Amino acid sequence: MFSRLLISLAVFFLIAGGLGVAETGQPGPTPGNPEDRVGALTVFADGDETMGAIPLGVQLDVEVLPGTGVPPYRYHWDFGDGTTFSDQQNPSHVYRVPGSFRASVIVIDGREEVDQDYVDVTVYEVVGEGDVTARELQAWVSSQGKTGGVAPFVVRPSPGADSGASQGATIPERSASGK
Repeated sequence: MFSRLLISLAVFFLIAGGLGVAETGQPGPTPGNPEDRVGALTVFADGDETMGAIPLGVQLDVEVLPGTGVPPYRYHWDFGDGTTFSDQQNPSHVYRVPGSFRASVIVIDGREEVDQDYVDVTVYEVVGEGDVTARELQAWVSSQGKTGGVAPFVVRPSPGADSGASQGATIPERSASGK
């Protein structure tokens, strides 16, 4: 009787092992199944423009790292500004108010694995248009108590000057005495 029990247990473990049933009772690796060779879902999010003046249009995209995850994929974007979410893989979004925002994406693959990533977006307001002289700019910088860094505005050359625009302007370091 004891030997029959041992033989029955041996047969059970042979059959269970051949079917890929693990000790937990959940299916385990099945020989030849390509999904068993795929790594854990890993995603990376990015945006084409992540800083600019309102309204700022941003093309967002998310990429599933090759060799990870199993299709099909589902996407859920939250733009961080209180607007409607998107279920597109690579949505575009327009930020219409100034501030710092985190556009986050959650991706779910065919095995129900989840990964997420985000893109930080900074939107600023243009407060004045028109010509500003170097003296006016220096007065503004002094009034802000800046001692160095990047100014939060766009400097554009006058018509006829060297073409091109630069985002931000470098403010030279000053001593505490203002010299």
